[in-house]
Amino acid sequence: MKNPSLKWILPALFTLLLAGLAFIQGTSWRSSSDVHALLELSSSLVAVTAGVMVLVHFFTTGRWFYLLVSIGFIQVGAEELIHSVFSFDRIWDVVSQQNRWAISSTWLAGRATLVTCVLVGVLFRDRVITPERRISKAFTLNAAGFLTSATLALAIFSSDTLPGFVRVGTTSKQLIEIGLGSLYLLAAWLIFRIHRRAGGGPLLLSLLLCFISEAFVHFYVFNAAYFYDAHWDAAHLLKLIGYFFPIFGVWGETIKIYRKSRRQLVTVENEVAQRIRMESELKRHREILEEAITKRTQQLADARDQANSANAAKGEFLANMSHEIRTPMNAIIGMTDLALRGELAPKQRAYLEKSSTAARGLLVIINDILDFSRIDAGKLNLESSEFSLEEVLKDVADLCLMRTQEKCLELLFDMDPEISRLVLRGDRVRLGQVILNLVYNAIKFTDRGEVYLGISRAASQGSEITLQFEVRDTGIGMTADQCRQVFLAFTQADTSTTRRFGGSGLGLAISTRLVELMGGKIWVQSAPGLGSQFFFTARFGVQGVGGRIKPDPVVLPDPLRVLAVDDNHTALEIIKESLHGMQCEVSTALDVPSAIDMLVSAQIRGQAFHVVLMDWQMPGTSGLDGLREIRGNSNISKTLLLVMMTGYSRDALKEAAKDVMYDGIVEKPILPSSLHGAIVQLFGEAGKAFDPIAKRNDRGEAGLKWEGVRVLLVEDNFFNQELAKELLQEAGIQVTLAGDGRAAIEKLDQEEFDLVLMDWQMPVMDGFEATRRIREEPRFRNLPILAMTANAMIGDREKCLAAGMNDHIPKPIDGHHLLKMLEKYLGPRVPI
Repeated sequence: MKNPSLKWILPALFTLLLAGLAFIQGTSWRSSSDVHALLELSSSLVAVTAGVMVLVHFFTTGRWFYLLVSIGFIQVGAEELIHSVFSFDRIWDVVSQQNRWAISSTWLAGRATLVTCVLVGVLFRDRVITPERRISKAFTLNAAGFLTSATLALAIFSSDTLPGFVRVGTTSKQLIEIGLGSLYLLAAWLIFRIHRRAGGGPLLLSLLLCFISEAFVHFYVFNAAYFYDAHWDAAHLLKLIGYFFPIFGVWGETIKIYRKSRRQLVTVENEVAQRIRMESELKRHREILEEAITKRTQQLADARDQANSANAAKGEFLANMSHEIRTPMNAIIGMTDLALRGELAPKQRAYLEKSSTAARGLLVIINDILDFSRIDAGKLNLESSEFSLEEVLKDVADLCLMRTQEKCLELLFDMDPEISRLVLRGDRVRLGQVILNLVYNAIKFTDRGEVYLGISRAASQGSEITLQFEVRDTGIGMTADQCRQVFLAFTQADTSTTRRFGGSGLGLAISTRLVELMGGKIWVQSAPGLGSQFFFTARFGVQGVGGRIKPDPVVLPDPLRVLAVDDNHTALEIIKESLHGMQCEVSTALDVPSAIDMLVSAQIRGQAFHVVLMDWQMPGTSGLDGLREIRGNSNISKTLLLVMMTGYSRDALKEAAKDVMYDGIVEKPILPSSLHGAIVQLFGEAGKAFDPIAKRNDRGEAGLKWEGVRVLLVEDNFFNQELAKELLQEAGIQVTLAGDGRAAIEKLDQEEFDLVLMDWQMPVMDGFEATRRIREEPRFRNLPILAMTANAMIGDREKCLAAGMNDHIPKPIDGHHLLKMLEKYLGPRVPI
């Protein structure tokens, strides 16, 4: 027995019953029918009360078990109420004998209803009725019970002959009484097994007392001489006590619920009090935090203002320093370039070329600092315009060629001819900046060998193409740690006090940001002593297919047989790939003796070569000596076209080749368009020396000028006036000078000009104010005004445009860029 309360209640109950039985056996107690009626009436009231309390408990839990038990107690109470009323002497005496037996049997029907409801409730113990159906179920079942009891009572009272089982003393009725007692015992056992740990203890005791009451009645009353003896009253008293136990049980459950609710209420009160305390603490902490936040916000605002002031001061300092440095740099670079255009002794030319290189190196550092400040401020944006890759590569070659010649390095460009013909849309200047930075670094860290730039297609989607660029050198290489840090700002591979290589450490950091803006990524592969490979990708729009060289149609031999001679394997592969795109039969040789043998063998076979592309500087026999041998060999056709290739000074080549007959010169790095143009021009003007790629500076455009164009140059610096005037006059432009903005306005009132070049910072009246006043005149609204200023900081170009200027030309002045900008607003130049 696992229920602790039953461990002592049941033994105590049976002990009490045995003691009572012993006492009753020895007494001569006699009562009356009225006492019996009062006991039955009390039992009825207690049973109904118990049923109602269990019904209330049903409304709380919704379990079928409690509903059926409540119906059983209410019905037994109703039956015993009828039984008690007719048991009083005054009523009993006026009732017929037959109805007396019927009245005495109503208690049998009530107890049968009770035990039946308990048994059925045990069967449906796990079923639960939903809250909205509980009242209707209770009403329906109770009504059905009352109707059944009433029907049974009417049937008994209206019957002329009662069956034997309702007559006291008959065997059938005694068997029914025994069976009823057995059902009580069965119900008690089921409650004990199933419900004792769920509040079923009081009901168990009630059923046991009812069973004992039945036993008292039937084992003593049937043979008693007098109806209302002590056994009789004890049986009814036990029944009355048994009906009290459900009341005690429900009351106990109610007390438990109350105590539980009270505990929960206390818990809730404690939680509420704790929450109030916590809210009070939170409020206090919130006030402290708000005060701290307010204080911190003010500190951050002060720090922000200080940082903004510092940034403004830094920006102003950089702008002033940029202006002050660029102004003399403009004169140094410009005057040096002008001097290099004249006739100079070799030593003087070498001095000036080195000065120009150093000045441009300083300009690169200045531009890196300005670009890094733009990146730091998040204001570095890309432009979008049409361009071809060959234009970018030629600019890179122009800037790097002198350095490669000084170090005797070979600069190689490898690009698919199909890619070279594409017209792309993107930022040509920034792409060139990234390539130049990587190529220049490769040259700087390579003492011998080659620097290779390869361009290939990485992906294509719709009207966009992603290109992959590779810059490879045969230089000193880097360790793994250096590779991880090389893209960080202000970081260099060699930071020792004996370092051989200069630089600001900003170039690769800037290149990384530019590559990201172009929708790509940059990475490096390197090992000490094995050189480095830098890769980056970039995405561009594709506008179509074009071509920089559009010669007149000529008839080429089919097939056109070309022999390329170069000691560099990579250079030969690039040349071979480019010529294959022209449907040429290409053979290659690594030295002059092999080339001569191939020429002679081809002549003997009747498959003579049409063109020889000969490198100049090669180990053993040089290219010029090879040309002399070819021209002097009687077994080689005299109509063979000979073209010299050089990665060194073309002027030096011309000087060295005065006694050699050759048909043209092609400068390295060789591009597909240069080879195509060379071949076409060879067969267009066979036998005539040609120069398909002119020296890449303004001398190649010396024959193109503007005629009758007048430009007003507004500049306060004498050196800048002289430089700009010289550049403009070389292009055939008539130049008028003005020293400040006010003088410029006066000149415009007196004369007519096609374009104005306006400096920004000038005495008397600056360029912004002068431009605004000029634009106020309706006749000058369409006059092109170009800012030509040393201010090249973030937003300077936008300031010029906002003031009414059409464009911005930064100093130091690049002659080629200046002429391109003038062509944009004055139209193309014409040959003169």
